[in-house]
Amino acid sequence: MARGWAAAVALTALAAQSFARLEPTVLAALLLTAAPGVAGVALMVRDTAGLRFSLMGGWLLATVAAAGLTGGATGATPGLLLLPLAAGLVLDDPRIGEDRLIRLGTAGLALPLISGLISTLLIGSTAQPPVLAAASGLLAVLALAGAARLSSHRRMARLTRAEQDGALVQAVLNAQPGLTLLLEPTGRALAAWGTPPPSVSVPALMDQGLIAAVHAPTALASPAPCNAPPRASRPR
Repeated sequence: MARGWAAAVALTALAAQSFARLEPTVLAALLLTAAPGVAGVALMVRDTAGLRFSLMGGWLLATVAAAGLTGGATGATPGLLLLPLAAGLVLDDPRIGEDRLIRLGTAGLALPLISGLISTLLIGSTAQPPVLAAASGLLAVLALAGAARLSSHRRMARLTRAEQDGALVQAVLNAQPGLTLLLEPTGRALAAWGTPPPSVSVPALMDQGLIAAVHAPTALASPAPCNAPPRASRPR
């Protein structure tokens, strides 16, 4: 993904430079956004949470700088403003926190917008070929689609591994000679594994709970009324 993005940006810059003379600031912006993609190759050597977080910071800085050079949403490459979100989707990892980098990338979309607005207000904007703006938008769409597909694939892989691990644990518990119960604090059984004793009914455990199934309530026998006549007292 990282090498593909760097190659796509380089080809876009080369094509735009061939068809129309690019401003140095636009060319510098394209090179800046390609740099984090090249640095992402380091994940193939050492994939750590710290490196992923550092790369996310690099994407944010590169996008903010590129927006300041080109004018942001009104400049030559408005599609590049969406790169923080794509980077968050690609770099997100459970070791950092579930969806933490995705939320960071979503919040980071405001930074290049502000940077481009300030650049436009201070320097102004120059006319650029519309083909470059369209190409940057296409690149952003492709980057988001690829990032979403990669993120979904990783999530499905983690879910599949979790289901397989759960099935393995359940098979081990069911093979036990005794009965294993998962109980609530109130004594109600949530799940049962293994072989129950002959005197224990698993459906009764699931319906009534452990205490009610083991100690069934018994009705207290009331004393029978005494209808016998009172004994006569013996004379003294």
